[in-house]
Amino acid sequence: MGLITPVALLACAAAREALIDTVKNEVSGRIDGLLRRVLRSDERDTAETEVVLTVETLAAVRDAGMRAARQAGLDETEARALADAVTGALLDTER
Repeated sequence: MGLITPVALLACAAAREALIDTVKNEVSGRIDGLLRRVLRSDERDTAETEVVLTVETLAAVRDAGMRAARQAGLDETEARALADAVTGALLDTER
């Protein structure tokens, strides 16, 4: 159990990077659109800021977490469980 914490941190960090990479263009585009609207008019429209996690995005996050866990020495079953936990935490709307 003592070794799982550092490995979990590595898997979370890898998943975080994968998530950032897959959504940064979408978020960047939304922010650019908001700035254009604000600069063009005095009306301040509310822009949608929620990022929708697609199946593809979640798969990329899971794969990154799984690779990090495997590289850190977890076996396939442990790596899968950890990657599933990280991905599941992203889907938990109560957090």
